[in-house]
Amino acid sequence: MEHMKKHSQTKPVVPVIYRLQRYFLAASIVLGMAATLLMVLTNPGYYNTQTGEAGLLAGYTHASTLMVQLYLFSSILTFYLLPIGLLAMAWLAMRRAPWLSSIGSFLVLLGMLPLPAIGVAIQALSYDVVRAGSDPALVAMVQHFNADGVMSFYNTVDVPGIVFGPMFIGIALWRSRAVPVWSAVTVTISRLVVFLFPLFASLPGVYLQSLSCSLLLIGSLPAAFALLKLPYYENQKVADI
Repeated sequence: MEHMKKHSQTKPVVPVIYRLQRYFLAASIVLGMAATLLMVLTNPGYYNTQTGEAGLLAGYTHASTLMVQLYLFSSILTFYLLPIGLLAMAWLAMRRAPWLSSIGSFLVLLGMLPLPAIGVAIQALSYDVVRAGSDPALVAMVQHFNADGVMSFYNTVDVPGIVFGPMFIGIALWRSRAVPVWSAVTVTISRLVVFLFPLFASLPGVYLQSLSCSLLLIGSLPAAFALLKLPYYENQKVADI
């Protein structure tokens, strides 16, 4: 009896809300990366060699309604879940690699925080213009909107957030030994693949982008499992899941 009492005192009860938080963060890692890959595979603008708004408008002209709907839906999921998933991975490495984790988190917030509003809005607006008949005046207005001062700022900070944010988080995961080395390296190099675009200018963007997002998804899976196993309290060796 005394032994059972002592055992109950040394094993604190984990509140249900803590468990739900972990499940949500782990799911955000997996679903955020998976939604990103789906967004890339269904992005009409990535199936031609044009870039930017011109490529998206041209892609919408030939894309099926189902493809566009999947693209917009996956974009919404991505822009909400991807930042949460990346921040959860940064938190996983925060204790042993605080500087790298903090830099990665800052870049993710800087580049991705506006995306749920701005990112999906410009894509939906472009699709509406194409459905309206691609009136030259409307096309010019969309292109002007995407190139004005506000959008230029968002498009500029988007690159560090989407490319360098995951890179720093991957390095932090490696330094903290929070995940296997192969996983941390895969996350680190995943988004750097986009710098190969100048070498493959004649290749539709879907190929390199899908490779990049596939690496990010594969490398992030061990982080989701590690997050579930992370102790809730300092005196726990492995969390009960």
